[in-house]
Amino acid sequence: MVEMQLAHEGSVGPDAAISPQGVDRMGCRRRRALWGAVGVVIVLTLLLGLGGWLWWTRPGTTSVAVPAEVGRGDDIA
Repeated sequence: MVEMQLAHEGSVGPDAAISPQGVDRMGCRRRRALWGAVGVVIVLTLLLGLGGWLWWTRPGTTSVAVPAEVGRGDDIA
């Protein structure tokens, strides 16, 4: 349930509540949440970029370089 606060103009919701020190607490929470979301997006972008670079530049485990002396169909023991 939303707690309503009485003001001189009438009842005001919690979004408009200002602390006695004059600090807008809901605005600070929104700003902190926004910066947190931006930080998460940046970290995920960096991780995806690093993973894509590793996938693109590292050799696959299913392919192996064969020496030049070995021909097609030769057995390597």
